[in-house]
Amino acid sequence: MKSISAFLSARSKKNSQKHQKTFKSANSPSSLDYYPSRLPVELWFQVVSYIGDSKDLRRLLFVSREFRAVIEPQLYRVIEVDTPDDDTSYKLKTLQILALFRSIKTPWLAAYVVVLRIGLDRIKHCRQSCRICNEGTSLKAVHPSLMEDCRCEALDRKLGNILDKLPNLRTLSFWCRFRHPERGLKHTWITKLRLQALHELEFSCPTQHWQEKEYKRLLLSPCMSNIEALHLDVGDYSEALRSLFIETPDAPLPNINTIIFNNSSVLNQVISRRPIKKLVCLSTPAASDLTRAGRESLLRLQLLYVQDARRWLTTVEDRSPYSNLVYLGSVRMRSSVSEAEALGILREFSFLKHLKSIEVAFDSRIPSTWSSEFFTSLEALYQRLIRIYMAIRISGRTGAASQAVIYRKLGIGNWQQRIPSYLTYWQIATEGYH
Repeated sequence: MKSISAFLSARSKKNSQKHQKTFKSANSPSSLDYYPSRLPVELWFQVVSYIGDSKDLRRLLFVSREFRAVIEPQLYRVIEVDTPDDDTSYKLKTLQILALFRSIKTPWLAAYVVVLRIGLDRIKHCRQSCRICNEGTSLKAVHPSLMEDCRCEALDRKLGNILDKLPNLRTLSFWCRFRHPERGLKHTWITKLRLQALHELEFSCPTQHWQEKEYKRLLLSPCMSNIEALHLDVGDYSEALRSLFIETPDAPLPNINTIIFNNSSVLNQVISRRPIKKLVCLSTPAASDLTRAGRESLLRLQLLYVQDARRWLTTVEDRSPYSNLVYLGSVRMRSSVSEAEALGILREFSFLKHLKSIEVAFDSRIPSTWSSEFFTSLEALYQRLIRIYMAIRISGRTGAASQAVIYRKLGIGNWQQRIPSYLTYWQIATEGYH
């Protein structure tokens, strides 16, 4: 029986008559021959979506042309790249990354990429032998041959070359730990991107210190017009954003609704001028610092994450602006806190009637057990609460955690404990607690 490849992809349809194949199960009798391509293509896409291991997906690429047409969209949908920090793997890993960059420049593969996460660290080999990374030499003074030897430079150039070739890229998460010997010379591709589908941007380069005009160019760049979720960690851009709101109030970040701030000095301007629903503010200002327009804008908030929620909310006289909060973090506690003390702290937020998830941050360790009476009391305080995320944050910049536990409500008086993945601030803002 001939396989029908026309339903799987345009490429397999073009060559279907030439490359028709029959699949048979090696362990089944001939009367039970198995033909995968007889199944509807939508069903195969559904089956493949449950395969989380990229190694398994890569193996399936070589099964047949029909399988390749189904596997490629899933394999290239989410791409994660990070550079190694050891001598033994840097050559192989760097070559693999550059090969990946070359492959996704292919038009049909580039169209599959929806999420791209890239982390660039100074490769150990470069730190030992490269004048750029090791000595902070001015880039203009470096001979072109030395520039080619720097893997850091090669990766950054390749990345800038491919990004505009990803027409369906929706989420870009980029962080860099290169040393930058000159101002404004790294990652300038970010100001030139014209990705119409880009809606979520995390761009972190703490050693980058641009001038105000460069920050303005970034905030007014074409890709920013459609951004809905944003985290910029590129030095202090508050003055540039403040002046843009004065000069052209409708221009910067017109569609933003989720934002992570490292500096709260422009908090009032942003939340009063843009429909912010999810706010992560890492500098922990007091709620009393907000202007009247800022407080009125809080009614839209569904997620609020600050370093110390108690400090934020204890000075609040009118709590009605926070009535729609669904996610709240973080409530700081000592690791030695008793259940009675923990309930007393959490009772301070009982006016949040719609609260479903809350994060409790501990200083050194997470208490291992909580009694059923503790959760029963919580249910009385928060009728809609279904998740308690407990974590120890080791990085105030990214929110990286060293330990995390989540308690999920399965029913009245029934809470399940499990060890979740560590959620960064960006994941909390864009995905919520899960």
